[in-house]
Amino acid sequence: MSDQYEEREWIDLFDRDDHLLGTFQRGDQYPEGSHNHIVCVFTLNSKGEILLTRRAMNKSWPGLWENTAGACLSGEDPKESAQRELEEETGISADPDDLVFLGKLPSINGQHLLHAYFLHQDLPIEEVRLQEGETMDAKWVPMDLSLVYDESLAEPVRYRLLYYWHQLISYAHPREGMEPWLDWAKTLQFYAQQGLEYTRDPFDKERFEGIRQIASRMMAEKTGVTTEKVLGLFAGDKGYQTPKVEVRAAVFREDRVLLVLEGRNGEWSLPGGWCDAGISLRKNAEKECMEEAGIAVTAHRLVTVQNRSENDYKEVIPYEVYKCYVTCRTDWAGKVNEEGIEIVTDFKVNPETKAAAFFPIDRLPPLSSGRVNEASIRLCYEAHQADHWESRFD
Repeated sequence: MSDQYEEREWIDLFDRDDHLLGTFQRGDQYPEGSHNHIVCVFTLNSKGEILLTRRAMNKSWPGLWENTAGACLSGEDPKESAQRELEEETGISADPDDLVFLGKLPSINGQHLLHAYFLHQDLPIEEVRLQEGETMDAKWVPMDLSLVYDESLAEPVRYRLLYYWHQLISYAHPREGMEPWLDWAKTLQFYAQQGLEYTRDPFDKERFEGIRQIASRMMAEKTGVTTEKVLGLFAGDKGYQTPKVEVRAAVFREDRVLLVLEGRNGEWSLPGGWCDAGISLRKNAEKECMEEAGIAVTAHRLVTVQNRSENDYKEVIPYEVYKCYVTCRTDWAGKVNEEGIEIVTDFKVNPETKAAAFFPIDRLPPLSSGRVNEASIRLCYEAHQADHWESRFD
């Protein structure tokens, strides 16, 4: 809708508990602590492209690109608003059952509560119908993380893309389900490694090595990574099998925590990985932050050492792991956007990660559940705030 028409729009306002306060005209003096509901729709096609429209020059963010978005009018529920905005801005008439709810995202100033939706739609670009005074061009573009840094997109759109990136990528590039073989692979790997260590019969060694190779192929089939990489994880160890050591660095700025977007699955995690031999746990944590997030940190406090298999990590792996969580300090500072996210703008894409940002501790994006969980992040935040901390371990 045009800005001139928006001055006559009536919207519903809600209190902090999302209870209706009443109906107000846009531009009125709103009650303190109130907010309205807004919506956005990410429309993706079968090619993994996202539909963007260009904002009219009389709008805020003039001439910049966006996905479908707008305010809920009085009496509308969010899904009805999403349908209306799609129809008005693009001419797409969406069945309500086709709109997939992604989640809610409050603005940092508390004045808006965003309801985000996904829609799959294969529509030739020439059939997109633009709305005079609202949109003046349209295009399909590949879903690539570079959109987050593309200044031709309106700033709020880039932040929303970043926040919902994992969910959107899962729709753009869905993976078929796989058989649950990891537990079997883990057991085979354990017995194969013990056999290789203790048998003296060369024929038995050959048999145990064959079992190890099968376990590696099973792991590769389950995870989708290359067999060669899995063999490096499985077959790299010799001798009696002992737990691997992993470090995760928790870096906080006020109530925000540093997360990196993993290249392997499009989910967010604390910087970290396997500890390299020859350097300390402290140096490993500092190295991981620089390599994965591009930020210099100083390791401060060992928060906890967890036995991975005894804690809530969703992905099963073929070996035991001790996970070490370390809080770190940094002098780095950036700009906090209206969603409360602080993007690491000088981040460089690397083989491990595709983005880095500080997220509010109470509004974390989808986490890489095989590597980190919210409970551990909150424990690190508790340690970060504490004057004194006694390290915990299983």
